[in-house]
Amino acid sequence: MPHPPTSSDSEVGAQFHQVLQDLPRFTRDHEYFRDQWDFLVRNYDGQWVAVYNERVVAHHDTIEGVVSSLHADGIRSSSAAIHFVTTEKRLFFF
Repeated sequence: MPHPPTSSDSEVGAQFHQVLQDLPRFTRDHEYFRDQWDFLVRNYDGQWVAVYNERVVAHHDTIEGVVSSLHADGIRSSSAAIHFVTTEKRLFFF
């Protein structure tokens, strides 16, 4: 039997709606990494880089430093595209 909506149900719905709204921008931000990789490597090799609204908004040698910079600027880390920029080949396991 379905249960009546709770505040947590409406919070989940609001979060889902926000994700759908952010998806086109988030996709463009990831495309920025692909399209600007040479520029990013020249300027940020060996660093974590965050892109938001198709521009670099934070970079640091640790991901914690990037997240801290994002939060200081009022940007949720989950809203930014964050990648480690390097010319080295790396293998990641998830």
